[in-house]
Parts: sequence; C-alpha cells; structure tokens
Amino acid sequence: MDSVDAVFRQSCRVDQSYYEDLRGRLQALLIDLEDRLLPQTCGFVQEFIDVGEYGLALETMADMLGEALQPITTDERDRMLELAATMKMDDRVPRCLTLCPTRP
Repeated sequence: MDSVDAVFRQSCRVDQSYYEDLRGRLQALLIDLEDRLLPQTCGFVQEFIDVGEYGLALETMADMLGEALQPITTDERDRMLELAATMKMDDRVPRCLTLCPTRP
C-alpha cells in the first residue's frame, strides 16, 4: 500500500507542476499580448487562467488576435502553437493564428 501511495503522491506533484507551467506560460503570453487585445478580452483571459481553463484562455487569445488581424511576433506565434500542442488541442489555435500577420 505504501508504494501505491508514493506513486499517487508523485503523480500529483507531476500534475501540479504541469499545470503551474501552463499557467505561467499563459500568464506571460497575456502580458506580452495585452497591447493588442481589448481590455475586456484581457479580463476574460485572466479569469480563465485563474480558474484553470487554460485551453479556453489560449483559444480566446488566438480568436481575438485573428479576428482583429493583429500582428504577432514569430516568438509569440511559436509559444502559442507550443502551448496548443502541449495541451493536445485541435487546430483552432493554429487556424486563428494564420490570420495574424508577422510582427517584426
């Protein structure tokens, strides 16, 4: 029984660090992109991050950037695509980002 408990505790630590990493990466993206997102959108995204709706936070940023044809840097695009891949999301984020011109 002790080995099962140890495995469970280790699994919980891994899960917790995974979600902490996602949260940090999304928070950093929101800070970097806030000058190209409406204040209301930033508020929604922050709320999604706060309650652990990380996929919804990323999709919302991608949707709003694409809808407004906002330019993003190659680094911002790469970070968003990496997050989508890490979270095993569908192609919505990449599709939205194709609408965003590259910012120098």
